[in-house]
Amino acid sequence: MVVKGIVRGGAIWLEGPLPQLEGRQVRAEIEPVDEVEAQPRARELQQAWDDWVAHGPQGPLEGGEAEDAGWP
Repeated sequence: MVVKGIVRGGAIWLEGPLPQLEGRQVRAEIEPVDEVEAQPRARELQQAWDDWVAHGPQGPLEGGEAEDAGWP
């Protein structure tokens, strides 16, 4: 499992909770994340989101389809 976080003093703040590990003793391998490396991934995710918003899982909702589906 790979989870990103930020080190602040002796604590590591993770991007989100890990309920499956709550209260358990764990071993962590820590290495810095190169900011330049992280940026292309962020751009890829933004592009994927933009594509999904534009086309949806089966194409964009238009006109009557959107109204029938309960969309404003």
